[in-house]
Amino acid sequence: MTKGLSHTSLVRACRAMDVSAEWLSFGKGAMHPFQSPIQSTKGLHDPAEQTQPTTGLISNVSPGPAILGRVPLISWVQAGDFCETVDLFEPGDAEEWLPCPATHSDRTYALRINGDSMTSPYPGQRSYPPGTIVFVDPDRQLTNGCRVVAKLEGDVTFKTYSEDMGRKYLRPINPSWKTQDITDLPVIICGIVIGSYMPE
Repeated sequence: MTKGLSHTSLVRACRAMDVSAEWLSFGKGAMHPFQSPIQSTKGLHDPAEQTQPTTGLISNVSPGPAILGRVPLISWVQAGDFCETVDLFEPGDAEEWLPCPATHSDRTYALRINGDSMTSPYPGQRSYPPGTIVFVDPDRQLTNGCRVVAKLEGDVTFKTYSEDMGRKYLRPINPSWKTQDITDLPVIICGIVIGSYMPE
């Protein structure tokens, strides 16, 4: 037994550190409960070989996506101006620079949603409530059903792009908002939404 620890203290220490009593007391056997001695030595020297949780429990987390670069968080006014220019943003042009986990072009930027036109009232559906950050790539190809940031009659909006029977539409997710037929209107697609997240 580990010097200076009672049996009760030893048990508590093992539980707190998630290690076996034999390993803590004598340095022998598996380090973690439910782990074989082979597992205990295999993963220590080569992390790439340790593919299973060492505790024998199934993890409910997985590695996050690789961060591919930072993009500027800009205002909606800036986004409208950017629709008609090809200049890249400089560090001082943005509110802040955010890491973007999706593959994107150099012209990608981020916007903070304000308004509920893309907020779904139905549980389980894709939704972008106010405060959501969306990543917008102007160089991504426009496809039917994708989310877009568009400039229409001087205003910048975030909607779902839709084509149906030769007509083109900007559709909200929130049914309280109206769908706009943009077939014959001078609309500029400022970019395609490639990802989003809700800050805590």
